[in-house]
Amino acid sequence: MSPGAKGCACLVGALTLVAAAARADTTRADTGLTVETPAAGGNIHALIGSTAELQPVASAAVIRLGPADANWNFGGPPADDLTCLTQAVYYEARSESVEGQEGVAQVVLNRSRTPGFPSAVCDVVYQRTGFYGTCQFTFVCDGSMDRVIEPAAWERAQAVAAQALHGFVYKPLKDAIHYHAAWMTPYWSYSLPRIRQIGGHIFYR
Repeated sequence: MSPGAKGCACLVGALTLVAAAARADTTRADTGLTVETPAAGGNIHALIGSTAELQPVASAAVIRLGPADANWNFGGPPADDLTCLTQAVYYEARSESVEGQEGVAQVVLNRSRTPGFPSAVCDVVYQRTGFYGTCQFTFVCDGSMDRVIEPAAWERAQAVAAQALHGFVYKPLKDAIHYHAAWMTPYWSYSLPRIRQIGGHIFYR
């Protein structure tokens, strides 16, 4: 252990979040949205530092958008291709251009038609590999699906997914079956033919 390691060890427990108190759901008649609010007298506490006591933090209402919102990983993959492909496009490329989103959708569909990958769209999106069950698409494992969905962005992703499922092929990436974020360099990237970069992703055959 390096000299500075002991000083860092005490911070291992930092930023542990503890949700205390049950929540009550109410539905707004004007919008149909479900608003989840803490029960009376309830607080959300945060444990800051390895030896700190629980400190109350001001709680806020969380808007739930209904069936299209979050908590996907509690019940396993959705049953329909459109939802699974929309999730992939939304969580992997929400801030990308239309071309970037079409590229992600194309990779999912290309994998479903490629030996060595699952043949079902949802199985491709939720595939885990290796001894540790590593998720092929990061959002499935990193908690992204626990966040509240942006309705407009979800609709854009759904439109891209729908056109792909209805036969649209994004020709620049018609052979792509891999991609990664441009800011990183995974070990496997050197062994695959690179096709091109689109926005924040680099695609490979």
